[in-house]
Amino acid sequence: MQASQIHKIAIVIDTNVLIKHISLPDILPSTGSDFSETYEVHTIKEVLRELRDESARNYAATQLPYELIVHDYVEEEYMDRVRAFAKETGDLKTLSETDMRVMALGL
Repeated sequence: MQASQIHKIAIVIDTNVLIKHISLPDILPSTGSDFSETYEVHTIKEVLRELRDESARNYAATQLPYELIVHDYVEEEYMDRVRAFAKETGDLKTLSETDMRVMALGL
């Protein structure tokens, strides 16, 4: 298979992964290849803004064992879907805008 045909598994992370220094390569299933050849790790810029602890900010900036792809924008169509589902489940009032944007990125 040519490199351009390889599809990576997208992982979307929230703030807790960074605050708790969770090492994704240690907890996700190994595929026998390098973590970065199998997975792409994504988040939104608001997640990074939520990092108040210096240790978590440092971890996110310099110690991640993978590249973190940070998105500035989430499609409004996906936000609408997340809001509608959260309204149906009764979770709309308990979810922050950042929580919903992270979920929308996952769509």
